[in-house]
Amino acid sequence: LNDTGYINGCKVLDVYNNGPHIIHEMESINFKEGDMIIGNINDVRRTNTMRHHTATHVVGGAARIILGDHIWQGGSDVNQDRGRLDITHYDTLTKNEIKKIEKTANDAIKSKIPVIKDIYPKDLAEKKFGFTLYQGGFVPGSEIRVLNVKGFDAQACGGTHLDNTKELEKIRIIGSKKVQDGLIRLSYVAGEVANKLETEEKELCKSVMNAFGLKGDTSIEQIENAADYLKTQKNHLPNTINKFIKETKTILEKMSLTESEINEKLSFYNNDVEKSVEKLFVLWKKTKKQYKKMRK
Repeated sequence: LNDTGYINGCKVLDVYNNGPHIIHEMESINFKEGDMIIGNINDVRRTNTMRHHTATHVVGGAARIILGDHIWQGGSDVNQDRGRLDITHYDTLTKNEIKKIEKTANDAIKSKIPVIKDIYPKDLAEKKFGFTLYQGGFVPGSEIRVLNVKGFDAQACGGTHLDNTKELEKIRIIGSKKVQDGLIRLSYVAGEVANKLETEEKELCKSVMNAFGLKGDTSIEQIENAADYLKTQKNHLPNTINKFIKETKTILEKMSLTESEINEKLSFYNNDVEKSVEKLFVLWKKTKKQYKKMRK
């Protein structure tokens, strides 16, 4: 993934190889051959991409520790917004397995493991690290650039990486799905992107609690489980809860219940969003059924 930025204040749109030349596609040009120029890289984009690239190796190493030595990289893709790693595995991952992989990856961050980039003769690299070097595919030539998360993961890799796992700050696994038989795709975010996600999740938790009129705290795990129960996306959960509460209250009013009776029925469990969602859904179905009978 190429860097972006500016040359003499002119925006760089794309960078690519053309034979022995590196081509910079520009939005405009204010310089000519022979001029001294100043290039500025988009450092935020570069840093986030480096984090996700390094996180690929950390997540892969963590998956191998949790799931077994059969784990092999089947492909990867990274950018400034997220990372994606395909791993060979015989089954879909459980939530517990995903959490264990995420914890192992974050333990590697806390351990401040050096990320070493060295070039070796191919035969020496194979002797030192084994053929797991080639998880990203065959490497031509007589030399290999090895990306070694020391004692955790080592692969042939030409990408731009961090110098230490501590620079990742945090890894969050945001998705796991089976893309074909024997291949599982893990999606994840790291660093500032992971911190931003955590802030957004805290706001979502607060919105769900407010929708129920509850005090206290909840967790993103409870939010996800509650969303699964209602078969909705977690970001839609506050609006879904509001919809069920409003419909239920309207029906109860039509059934001539007093305000105190309605409030009692629409009381929920502090600090337990899952139970509250289940109670609301059951009440909504039951109330609709009772009102239908009354109208006959």
